[in-house]
Amino acid sequence: MAKQESKELTKAPAAAVPMVADDYGDMAGVGFENQTSADMSIPFLTVLQAISPEVNGPPAERVKGAAAGMLMNTVTKQLFDGEKGVIIQPCDTNHVFVEWKPRSAGGGFVGIHQVDSDVVKQAIANAKTFGANKVGENDLHETFYIAALLHRSEDLAVQATLGPEPILIAFTSTKIKPYRNIMTRLRTFMAKPPLFAHRLRLSTVVESNNKGTFANFALAPLVDNDIAKSLIPPRLGEDKHPLLINGQELMKSYRSGLVKGNMDSAKSSTKTDDIPF
Repeated sequence: MAKQESKELTKAPAAAVPMVADDYGDMAGVGFENQTSADMSIPFLTVLQAISPEVNGPPAERVKGAAAGMLMNTVTKQLFDGEKGVIIQPCDTNHVFVEWKPRSAGGGFVGIHQVDSDVVKQAIANAKTFGANKVGENDLHETFYIAALLHRSEDLAVQATLGPEPILIAFTSTKIKPYRNIMTRLRTFMAKPPLFAHRLRLSTVVESNNKGTFANFALAPLVDNDIAKSLIPPRLGEDKHPLLINGQELMKSYRSGLVKGNMDSAKSSTKTDDIPF
């Protein structure tokens, strides 16, 4: 059966995110006309574990300064302090099942299946234990994605003048709980703002289960853990707030498939996301 592609995220052309540091006018994007998604990799933001190759792997795979609990951009290898965290503006979400080769077979991304696909239904029906879904010999992991904009400052005025960075965050296994918790809070907030009006702090915490200790995602409203204080206001002066425009444009690009890329960087993401199940 043919694999079903998801809407995948990579760094979009400048035109897909309107607020940038400089305006290049009619030269914007020139030189990229002949490129396709095959020219790009998807920037994932992932949490490093003690067993991550970037932390304790072969010398060629290690990243200088990497430690368990840090956040890492899987394309640029930029590291972020896990306790301090980063600021994200969530723009869209996606719920799929991702098929991976097992490590014993070399590992790596195989394909993405929609929740209601026959492949997923059959794998769940055949699973011997809850969550241990298989497609032949391959593993099938339930995954929630957040397509977000990564910001470098907590100050709204500064955020509005800097070019935000598109990023994809994958929530699987024990990471699904913090994802559902924050989405429940945001979705039930009485003012009903759009998803991309929210600003969150994504950090890491140490957790344990019967298999061991690991670093997990933590998500909270940016300002004092208060949703109302963390919201991007509808307008900046007389105009729609530029950060809302940014968020809406990324959401549209993500849903339309304009923002796509190959999954090469996800192979790194799945290695660094290994945690006790």
